[in-house]
Amino acid sequence: MQEEFYRDVICNPNSNHRYWMMNDGASLAGLTYIDWINRIAEISLIVDPSRSKKGYGEASVLELIRKGFNELGLNEIYGECYLCNPGLGFWKKMAEKYKWYTTVLPRRKLWKLKYYDSLYFSVKGVPND
Repeated sequence: MQEEFYRDVICNPNSNHRYWMMNDGASLAGLTYIDWINRIAEISLIVDPSRSKKGYGEASVLELIRKGFNELGLNEIYGECYLCNPGLGFWKKMAEKYKWYTTVLPRRKLWKLKYYDSLYFSVKGVPND
């Protein structure tokens, strides 16, 4: 399945997904479900757990946002983090620091027989560093 995903998604120039291994070697970041007509995409981030809380995630997200707006011509990048996800604090911090639009969506994830809300966030432009 991984080989098929790599071939059909990562290597396919017509795919509506774009992924980058960041220069830090600690994170893989991507823009997924890209809607080329409406110029929007969902953000995806994976950070090596042994390197978390060292600034790699924030640097990767900022670089990904730059790529999305400056290279791909997107108008909006959005994301969703379930309230049961250990990464929730990271996304809340990013949203607050960079003044992203946020809202809580009710009952978005069934996990361990319980429904969880999610934090939805939306980025409308490249942040000023």
